[in-house]
Amino acid sequence: MAFRTHIGRPFDLRLWSNRVFFGLVGLFGVVSLVQWLNGAPADVLWAPAQVFVFWALAREIDPDRTLTAHIAGVGAGVWALVEQPTPSAFAVGGLVLAARVLLNSTGRRPLTIDLIGLAAYATAISYRRVGWAAGVAIAIAIYVDGRLAEGANVNFTVTAIVGALGSSVVASAAGAFSVAAVEVRPILVTVAGVLAIIAILRAPPEPMTLVDSKMKWRLDLGRLHGARSLVGIIVFVVAILYGEEADRVIPLLGLQALTLISGEVERLRRHV
Repeated sequence: MAFRTHIGRPFDLRLWSNRVFFGLVGLFGVVSLVQWLNGAPADVLWAPAQVFVFWALAREIDPDRTLTAHIAGVGAGVWALVEQPTPSAFAVGGLVLAARVLLNSTGRRPLTIDLIGLAAYATAISYRRVGWAAGVAIAIAIYVDGRLAEGANVNFTVTAIVGALGSSVVASAAGAFSVAAVEVRPILVTVAGVLAIIAILRAPPEPMTLVDSKMKWRLDLGRLHGARSLVGIIVFVVAILYGEEADRVIPLLGLQALTLISGEVERLRRHV
């Protein structure tokens, strides 16, 4: 089978977890539409998108357990439906792509068209500070993936540089950083920092999930650890960049906590 992209991954609807996921997206889509028609702000319409990106991010950084993804998706969707401030779905989508590239969860090397698309996405979402952080995460993931898989590969290095520079140029042109200094939320920033440190220092259990490829080899532990660490660091940075609006990172902090707890539970289970 010829793949048009090596970054995208099709959904197998024969799997109950995927059917549940699409059911959740549809349910939150209907509920959000009803709320909006009843006078709720338009932001609630992002609820199904939040379910989608949080589920996808959890599947990348906790690939062995679909329950984590479902809980994360429902939590993010509910957070949006109760009209709480949510993180940018585009930025979270950028974290999904960064984690997927670094983890190599599809089991296939990115094509040239994939690299162009990743650099373009990283640039396009950088019109806000948080999008810039996600864009830089994509650039970092591309560079590290190239170094791990093929050494100093020119295509990956150039793409990473273009993505990082493009993100910064767009952020500067859009005035993303032209804002008055704001006070950070110390508690949320501290929690984000602690979770990032734990993700860096505490390696997850050896993954059992097979890559989405004909070769069917297991995901690499080092890459999984790197993906979790990258997400943790970026969420910490985002918590700072959001300033007084740092409540928006609460769903991301919840996802990280779920992932870390899931790993410890799995570690204990394997030692029983």
